[in-house]
Amino acid sequence: MDEQLKKRLVGAAVLASLMVIFLPMLLETQSPLERDFAHKVVPDSPYAGKDFDAKVLPLPSEAPAPKDAVPPPSAPASPNAIDNAFNAPIVKDLPVAPPPPASAPVDQGAQPAPSPAQAQPGKVEQEPVDAKEAARVDSPSPDGLSAWAIQVASFPDREKADTLVQELRGMKYSAFSVEAVVAGRTWHRVRIGPVTDKVRAEKILALVREDMAGKGLAPRIVRFP
Repeated sequence: MDEQLKKRLVGAAVLASLMVIFLPMLLETQSPLERDFAHKVVPDSPYAGKDFDAKVLPLPSEAPAPKDAVPPPSAPASPNAIDNAFNAPIVKDLPVAPPPPASAPVDQGAQPAPSPAQAQPGKVEQEPVDAKEAARVDSPSPDGLSAWAIQVASFPDREKADTLVQELRGMKYSAFSVEAVVAGRTWHRVRIGPVTDKVRAEKILALVREDMAGKGLAPRIVRFP
């Protein structure tokens, strides 16, 4: 069979198949949804033909009292009760406290004896002053560079030294602590500075002595480092 004839027969078969499928759909006047629901029975609403009204009912505690309700009659006040109310005192009499006992006259010239704790502030254990270190304060520096610091205190306990450093920093001093071993014992030195002018160091020393007065400390100028 001719190849061209075969192609024509196949094309005619395909067209016939498409016409069989789509031609009935084109000729139908009713949609598939209408056809499916045509025989369905939808029940009527239970409220059909009835008056339905939605209302918000108040709670029993919020319900208003009926207009026809009559308040219970109150008992008439007796004349004596009215008189007592008008004659009652406005302010209740309070009990009067007895006067305080008379104290013995105090001699203005006599001063109370100070307690041992107030008479002399307790001394804080300090690092012993080294004579060589004290001599370095006024001696010239061999390299020509000189700096001084104010040693406020020296404690064997590091916690006390850190507490004093924080206190001095709260007073706007540039305080710090260094550790040193003297005669086999460790000391924590609390210092302020350093400064390159000894006159300024002496002014700072005077301020520190004024601020630390009464604490048993002995601030002094030392050579730095």
